[in-house]
Amino acid sequence: MKKVIFIALCIGAYISISAKPILVKKPIFQKQIIADSLDEFLGDYKMNEYFAVYKVTKDGGFLYGEADSYGNNKLLKQKNVDTYVSTSSYGSTIIFTRDATTKKVTGLKMLLQGNEVIGTK
Repeated sequence: MKKVIFIALCIGAYISISAKPILVKKPIFQKQIIADSLDEFLGDYKMNEYFAVYKVTKDGGFLYGEADSYGNNKLLKQKNVDTYVSTSSYGSTIIFTRDATTKKVTGLKMLLQGNEVIGTK
């Protein structure tokens, strides 16, 4: 019996020594911009048509947009700089515009069902 246990321990030791480490790939998640940097997008944007105001707010590290008082919709960051897609049923694309000199957000361009709506901050 002692020989069987000794042999089992030797086999276990051999397997653990000769085993190759398994590399586990970590899942890659799309990173949301750091919450503090989202503050530059916050505010009310006066729109040129379809609705009066588009309000951008932040909650839990994500941006939300609301046209007049139709309800908040999460804005999902896209690959292109300053570009978000709304989770509203319209699926609008919001592209924030910046001043060329100061680089501050000065407005937005919304692509809404084939139309381009402009808003100023």
